[in-house]
Amino acid sequence: MKTSAAFFIVFLFYASLTAQTTGREALNAGMYLTAKTDFRQQLSNVQTQGEALYYLGEACRLLGQTDSAAFYFEKGVTAAVPNPLCMAGKAGLLLSASPDQAEELIKKARTAKNAKKNPALYVAIAKAYAANKQIAKAFDYLNQGKDVDEKYTDLYLTEGDILLEESGISGEAATRFEIAIYFDPTCKPAYLKVAWIHYKAQNYEQATAYLDKLKAIDAHFPPYLKLAGDIFYDQGQYNEAVRLYAEYVQSPEATLNDQIRYSYALFFNKNYQKSLEEIERIISQNPGNHILKRLTAYNLYETEKFQKGLEQMQAFMNTADPANIIPSDYKYYGRLLAKNGQDSLAVANFLKAANLGDSSEEVNREVIQLYEKMGKYKDAALYFEKHFGSKGVATSDLFLWGRDCYFAAGKIDSAAIAQNPAEAEARKTFYHTADSLFAEVIKRSPDSYLGYFWRARIHAILDPESELGLAKPFYEKVIAILENSGKNKKELIESYQYLGYYYYIKNDLPNSQIFWEKILSIDPENHVAREAVKGMRLK
Repeated sequence: MKTSAAFFIVFLFYASLTAQTTGREALNAGMYLTAKTDFRQQLSNVQTQGEALYYLGEACRLLGQTDSAAFYFEKGVTAAVPNPLCMAGKAGLLLSASPDQAEELIKKARTAKNAKKNPALYVAIAKAYAANKQIAKAFDYLNQGKDVDEKYTDLYLTEGDILLEESGISGEAATRFEIAIYFDPTCKPAYLKVAWIHYKAQNYEQATAYLDKLKAIDAHFPPYLKLAGDIFYDQGQYNEAVRLYAEYVQSPEATLNDQIRYSYALFFNKNYQKSLEEIERIISQNPGNHILKRLTAYNLYETEKFQKGLEQMQAFMNTADPANIIPSDYKYYGRLLAKNGQDSLAVANFLKAANLGDSSEEVNREVIQLYEKMGKYKDAALYFEKHFGSKGVATSDLFLWGRDCYFAAGKIDSAAIAQNPAEAEARKTFYHTADSLFAEVIKRSPDSYLGYFWRARIHAILDPESELGLAKPFYEKVIAILENSGKNKKELIESYQYLGYYYYIKNDLPNSQIFWEKILSIDPENHVAREAVKGMRLK
């Protein structure tokens, strides 16, 4: 009972969306499944049965269901009162293999009672010829149709469709659709087709203008929902795309690709759980679809299901055609590996993403952060230099880069230098690079203590006995910035300690004592400061 009720609710919902759409509108707008449903309902009406058989057959033909199309056309041809439209439809199926028979059917259609006064017949014959690449004849019949009724919009819609299909002449096609709008300002397929032409030309503003007119006529017209959603999707306005796609996917016209696009829109809009739910709904009928498997892994990462996400990503990577693997696959594989503690493999996959074209700052930062996590500061510093050195680097990045250079130098100890003397120069280079980077940080942010503090550390190392006092001006600046802030006590203590020691070795005990006592005012139990003060008092 639950399933039946749910189905009935969905049916009523979709019926409410398409209630204003006639079969011909649906057919002209490419809604062939909707058109089939409408024309099947008309078969029970004796007055509309003949035309319904033709349009039903035409919908089947356009869906590639040739046998079904032939069945409906034949049924109309052999009816008690043969239908001329069905004769034209059948002729279209025979023109290539049996041209004489087809031409005879067209002749009979044209000479049938009242046929010459029916513009729809000229459209049907034109479509038959156009489907067989006889474009000149198609246009000839469309022109004859205009002599019968120049306001019949299907004539212009068909002209425009042929122009687009055969030669891609979008300007002339758009003119035909505009004429249809002129004769019928409520012609939904015409607005849709002009909007589509502008959309394909990436003229989103004009496309949206026509879609707004279509929306005013029928805000729930499924092709409107799809095309408007596509425009928002292409422009990165995923919230609006999601809103429109959510309604459109209720339509029977929504294909698997449409449903996948909706899932992607949800993903890009950060509706990760909803995206997963949509995928679960459609993947059961498409278990081998690699795009769905890929997006599932992405969503599992974003919903913090890292172990399950890694399993999904590994399964995807193991079965996907290597030619179809894209940079974001390696990026998310790297992220999932990192969250599962496989840092080295994560870096390898981030580098693959970068090599395939995703050299975004986002990916570069993730690589650097993993190098830092693994203590590979040299690699982090060199990666900074390669990917950030030639760009306008943010101050925060300059700081992190400088810090990586500082730590990279620190990892080159005396044992490494003894084994390879060239490491001494490398160590020196890293320190000098770090110093220049922190100098730039100071230039950009003179009121921040960070640049001064790290320059102080570097110069303290370059002057290990503090005899030259290379670090002194930098530590003094740190104190000037932090002393009255009540913050960063560790940095203050380090600064005081340096100056206390500096003045001590210069035999300036009063000044030295001042800084050791400043340390004790912050940390009364500081052993080094207590011993220093105690020693100076003994002197």
